[in-house]
Amino acid sequence: MTPEAISRAYNNRLRVPNFQDILALWDERSLKARRALDARGLGHWNLRYGPRPLNTLDLIQPVPSAREGRGLAGANVARWW
Repeated sequence: MTPEAISRAYNNRLRVPNFQDILALWDERSLKARRALDARGLGHWNLRYGPRPLNTLDLIQPVPSAREGRGLAGANVARWW
């Protein structure tokens, strides 16, 4: 495959004409979610786990379950850039 064919096949920005709008919507929703989590004391951002600049993670504490009295469910979200 040529580099151009690979780019056409795997570069979603070429396939989705309004990708900027989608990315902006994701940023807006992420900011709202972070603010809501911060207001409840459930979000902990950029926690360091190593010496390198990108050795950080975000921790979102589970909300206690009303039925069981403790949080059992959580979400693992990874990001790479």
